Amino acid sequence: MQNKVVLFDIDHTLFNTDKYQKEAFEKIALLFGEKPAEEVISSAKEVYLKIREVDIFHPYRFGQKLNEFLVGNVNPEKIAAIFEDKNFLASCVYDDIHATLETLSKNDLTLGIFSTGEKKLQMEKIDVIGHFFNQEDIHIYPLKDIEIPRILKQYKDKKVYIIDDILRVLEEVDRQSASVTKIWITRKGASYHDGSDGKFMPTKHITSLSEVIGIVCTD
Repeated sequence: MQNKVVLFDIDHTLFNTDKYQKEAFEKIALLFGEKPAEEVISSAKEVYLKIREVDIFHPYRFGQKLNEFLVGNVNPEKIAAIFEDKNFLASCVYDDIHATLETLSKNDLTLGIFSTGEKKLQMEKIDVIGHFFNQEDIHIYPLKDIEIPRILKQYKDKKVYIIDDILRVLEEVDRQSASVTKIWITRKGASYHDGSDGKFMPTKHITSLSEVIGIVCTD
């Protein structure tokens, strides 16, 4: 019986979202050939931030909103296709992911996902990462904070490790279960998120995913 479960966030944890957005916006600028690339990229950033204030990111809806913002006529499906291109997605997986997950998968533990986002796009990211996760251990929600009780209930008989770049999420986990090992990852150069009250301290703080091996396998 596998008595440990390791749940990973996707963006900024397994997947280099900063690289993904930067290069996607540059590719999208080429579709708006009549407009200066700098204008399109700046507008894409603004539209993305406005969407994320109220909703999760949907590639097609983003394409619609960007067209409205720029008064353009680019097919939103072409914009969505950039974000969903498998080769592009694969190029945005952090370099330490495959070796780390491969090593962890050889141990007697369960690997899972606990992430926020649009399920179709997040599943496409998981697909290019590899087959390390069973379907029943993939948890993707529009707002995962409110789903923490469900996760803790599902794994109540296991030792749980949760890795996330958003400190607020780990703080909420801690409020509901002090026994969970809460691992905060802040990768060098990444735009990570805090969001806590400044008093909470995670169980561990790491800057590369490979550090998880020593934490989980020696605990």
